[in-house]
Amino acid sequence: MGITHVLNTAQGPERQLNLVDTSDDYYDDVGIKFMGIFALDLSSFNISKYFKQCSDFIEDALANNGKVFVHCMQGISRSATIVLAFLMMKRGMNIRDACREVRKAREIFPNDGFLYQLCLLQDSPELNARPAILGKP
Repeated sequence: MGITHVLNTAQGPERQLNLVDTSDDYYDDVGIKFMGIFALDLSSFNISKYFKQCSDFIEDALANNGKVFVHCMQGISRSATIVLAFLMMKRGMNIRDACREVRKAREIFPNDGFLYQLCLLQDSPELNARPAILGKP
């Protein structure tokens, strides 16, 4: 599939918390760059603290002709939220257009708390102070 980068948005050893126990060591022998964040799929969890770091990781990969696999346990809430934040922060999309774009490829269901955090991102001064970036790098 040509994956060069993996972003695990559910990193951790506690499977009962719906976490996926991988690390950079897991991918070393195949040359894949790894980033993992500990995020629980709870509406009270502050996933927004990872928006910039994850968006930068994705952007750097794509800028170097990489292919990024973003995942969590089920692929519908945590990973979707991070991809939506990336589209908003790096591609200048609003939340509605970002959701439409992602849903062209797969159904997603970010939890209500994550959607609220994306709405806060959309309304944030730093996101609205810069011109929209359209197209692919």
